[in-house]
Amino acid sequence: MGDRETMRSVNICGDMRKFLWCSVNNADGTPAAGCPRGALATVVKALKDEFDIEPLMFSELEFFLLNQDGTPSDEGAYLSCFPEDKGHAVRREMFTTFDACGMNVRRVHHECGAGQHELELNLAPALKNADDTVMGVYLTRLIAAKHGYDAVFSPKPFPKAAGNGLHMHLHLRRASDLTNVMEAPNGQVSELGKTFIAGILAHAREITAVFGRSEETYARFTAGQEAPIWSVYDFSNRNAIVRIPSTPDYKRRCEFRAGDASGSPHLLATVILAAGLDGLRKQTVCPPPCKADPSKMTEDERAEAGVQKLPVSLREATEILAQPGWLDEAVGSHLRAWLHKPTKGHD
Repeated sequence: MGDRETMRSVNICGDMRKFLWCSVNNADGTPAAGCPRGALATVVKALKDEFDIEPLMFSELEFFLLNQDGTPSDEGAYLSCFPEDKGHAVRREMFTTFDACGMNVRRVHHECGAGQHELELNLAPALKNADDTVMGVYLTRLIAAKHGYDAVFSPKPFPKAAGNGLHMHLHLRRASDLTNVMEAPNGQVSELGKTFIAGILAHAREITAVFGRSEETYARFTAGQEAPIWSVYDFSNRNAIVRIPSTPDYKRRCEFRAGDASGSPHLLATVILAAGLDGLRKQTVCPPPCKADPSKMTEDERAEAGVQKLPVSLREATEILAQPGWLDEAVGSHLRAWLHKPTKGHD
């Protein structure tokens, strides 16, 4: 069923196109079990119905611009400008096209790797953010091709270079009065916010299994690359799977840093929110922030602190997906079974 509010007419690479987003329904009009967009809408509704919470999200999406021979388009670095940055014309057209499509873009800039860039959206309702993330990938590929480049979003296209992440920022507000329910004085997080984060940490392995659809996901989880491999949270530790950015108290939010674009952005948002919802339902106790390196802890110390290691391979992730349980509640047994099917890179 088409969502009329998402319909746009826009000039894309010289062609006028119309598009709108659709959710898949059964013949009787009920939501289809295999629709990722429907799964996200379901968990958003549950948060509002049970806890009067409306989740707002924004994505940070990294990608490479490659020449036709597969080499990076430039040797630029973080925030490089022309002439070192060869992708400025691509990013400029991305920005104007995204704006015309109704996407709320915060910034687009050169990232750390050679030929690497980042698209950062602004806060939007969770469903719109997931829609815009997928549309951003599609449009970036079209625009890059127009300029003679390939846009590559895979998690680890170059073994010795930084990988591409899909970070999702999350801001929880009270639906009835729009106040930030994560806000607390002095840069801290509210108890409700901590409980929500506790749910994410508790289900970090299942979340990873849902979004990590390529062996490149697990190759990206490398020490020193700011790709987290342990289920911890902190305020300044960029190796934590959940980070609390430094913001004014009224803008308090959290960032899920482990994601990538090898799977469905709608399902990634779904399981992040479903994990937080599970934390709220069970009143899961949040561990303290972790400033230490969990890899230097003993197994007993990690067990006492409740620290889990994320899956290290696609095979391990597939084994997680094989188990009925919380994921059936989060995305439904139909989608869990579909995700369990072998995918590219499975050995």
